Amino acid sequence: MISELLTASIMVSWGFLHSILASNPVKKKFGVDPFDQRYRIFFNIVSIITLLCLELIISTILRPEAIQMVPLLDISIIQAQILYIVLFFIGTIIVIGVLIQVNPLKLLGVIREKPGDIKLGGFYRFSRHPMYAGFLLIFLANLLISTDSVSLTKTTGYILYLIVGA
Repeated sequence: MISELLTASIMVSWGFLHSILASNPVKKKFGVDPFDQRYRIFFNIVSIITLLCLELIISTILRPEAIQMVPLLDISIIQAQILYIVLFFIGTIIVIGVLIQVNPLKLLGVIREKPGDIKLGGFYRFSRHPMYAGFLLIFLANLLISTDSVSLTKTTGYILYLIVGA
């Protein structure tokens, strides 16, 4: 139970840090224009480093102590396998499609984005943040087959962050 609480605490702390750094008041405090390239690069570097640390801590320290459990989906049933595969691959196709549609260097802040550059075609016709929607489907698929309590807690944290914090 301690591993699950620590996992939840780490996930909440990461989500809080990520949301705070992305907020306009923090950007204004640093005197940053919302479209400033340097801040976006800084934000992405901090996000990637903290995400890697989070994954490393959870997978090496907390996961071995997790309670083993039966997954929400019985993967031995063919319909469950089909549901998992469909969710996972649709999510993956959406994420890859968005990366093809939008230059990944713009997403990382390496190439400056124009303030009026609003996307309305492709995957953006269906969702304001199609990459988040794709990751949500991937995380949902993983949630359904989680076999330990720490993985379930972590995946739930990612899903909640995408819904609430992003």
